[in-house]
Amino acid sequence: GEQREAADAEQQANLEQKVSLCAELEALLESKEMDFRGIAQRFGKARSEWAGIGHVPRKEERTIKTRFDKLQQRLVQREQQEARATAESLLHGLQARSGLCERLESELLASTMDAASRQDLVETTRQAWQGLDELDARTGKVLRERLDLAARALGGDEQARQTLLDGLQTNLDKCLEYCLEMEIAAGVESPPEFAEARMRFQVARLADAMHHKPEDSHTRQERLRELQLGWYQLGAVPLEARGSLEARFERVVTSLESTAGDR
Repeated sequence: GEQREAADAEQQANLEQKVSLCAELEALLESKEMDFRGIAQRFGKARSEWAGIGHVPRKEERTIKTRFDKLQQRLVQREQQEARATAESLLHGLQARSGLCERLESELLASTMDAASRQDLVETTRQAWQGLDELDARTGKVLRERLDLAARALGGDEQARQTLLDGLQTNLDKCLEYCLEMEIAAGVESPPEFAEARMRFQVARLADAMHHKPEDSHTRQERLRELQLGWYQLGAVPLEARGSLEARFERVVTSLESTAGDR
């Protein structure tokens, strides 16, 4: 009898430990104080602690295990939310910086201002840039160099101006390629004048797919996101081409947003 009582008491104590652990993890997931990394680390330790706790009363076993498993699922969901938020933040940061670069590049190509006004434009653009959140080092460097090139060119640096002008066609070709790949991946129509180029691109992709595993919808979504991020890192394009390129890009983005809303 005493042995049985001692075993029951031990199992009850184990149950209380597991209940306490679940309550702590639930509070952590609700907390606004701790960042996700800290929460994930605590969950990692909690899994080890959980494994080290002995048996609980049989009638409570399934209930407490289900509670713990649901917490693991919530952690995974939280991780996915954090990843989406980070990606959105990066996208918005790139979009804002790319817009500031375009502001300087447009003036260089359109030449509507005198030297003093151009200098004012460069200064206000740099101030706006300083007000933006930091990007990761590599991405930030690409856009910083683009801004600096346009700023030097506007300030009268002839070599910077020539470098920017020399890059227009290369950037345009890259933008056109990005548009085609995004339109195909998103299932969006390309303008009629690009039908032949689209077909060539698709044939090349099909040939490539014969040697590789076909993409599933998840990797296709990831590729679209990569292209979207890459788009904002491309340099200046000829002014007359920008409007149509941006319209095509926006069609793909709108399509992506409506797809995300349907899921």
